[in-house]
Amino acid sequence: MHIKNLDAVRGWAALIVCFSHIPPMTQPSFGAAGVWIFFVLSGFLLSISFENRPTRQVNQAIPAYLLRRLFRILPVYCLVIPVYALMYKYLYTDHYTDWAISHLSFQKADGHFWSVKVELIFYLVLPFILLGLSFLKNKKQKLVVLFLLSGVVYYFFEAKKMMAITGGSGQVCLYFTPFILGVFLSVIRNDLSAKLCSILFHIGTFLIIFLCLDIKILETSIFRSGFEVVNNLGWNYSFLFYPISCIAIIGAYKGSSYLLRLPFIQSVGRCGYSFYLWHMVVIVLLSGFITQLSDIRFLRIDKLKQLK
Repeated sequence: MHIKNLDAVRGWAALIVCFSHIPPMTQPSFGAAGVWIFFVLSGFLLSISFENRPTRQVNQAIPAYLLRRLFRILPVYCLVIPVYALMYKYLYTDHYTDWAISHLSFQKADGHFWSVKVELIFYLVLPFILLGLSFLKNKKQKLVVLFLLSGVVYYFFEAKKMMAITGGSGQVCLYFTPFILGVFLSVIRNDLSAKLCSILFHIGTFLIIFLCLDIKILETSIFRSGFEVVNNLGWNYSFLFYPISCIAIIGAYKGSSYLLRLPFIQSVGRCGYSFYLWHMVVIVLLSGFITQLSDIRFLRIDKLKQLK
């Protein structure tokens, strides 16, 4: 499902993840914020397609939904993994055959590929959540259930790290909370006015940027009591970013902003998943190319020194 404003949000999320991985501009919290926005958007948009369906129709729609999700995720993923492996073998002479096989079979999920694994698992869980909600006819009941569910899921899967999966440089939590909050947003999305949504979008955007700066004064003043002071709020204090991401997304749904009307950003958002998967390939290739140019430059300088 494509909604122009939300395509723009996805586009901005993809770009900040990309920039957070470029060495001179590395700012980990921006990468984290981009991922949380992706997850909330997924829960939001997928839930809309099941909205107002009776239980029987939800049951009937699940197989088609799963097929669409698999064909949306797997083809690009199965293409980028071998390319990634070959690239590393060419640049660093590493043998990445086993790495590729383990990723194609989802035994591992290194680097930014961990999020694909989390998304796929949640895609399997979401129909059961929506099926349960289909029995509830009252909107307030759905909101209460989703709110409680998000709290329970956060406590067990993120705070207690139950059922962690292999990904990144170690074990990765099942970050289901932002997806469930996305489902929550889908229920209330038509209850807010366009004017209020515009305000919420700008507030959410400002707060995301502010927190992503990882300001040391902010960390020491807010988190001195009861928390370890860190320089990466996005990953270590994800619970701060979940509600802020929700504010920005629900605001973007009906709100108006120049940031949401940029055609280039909307285009990036429409291919956001592919952009997310391929951006590291481009960054690594460029990094390798720049490193090789630097090596050649230093060799030439050494030779000139020897001639002198």
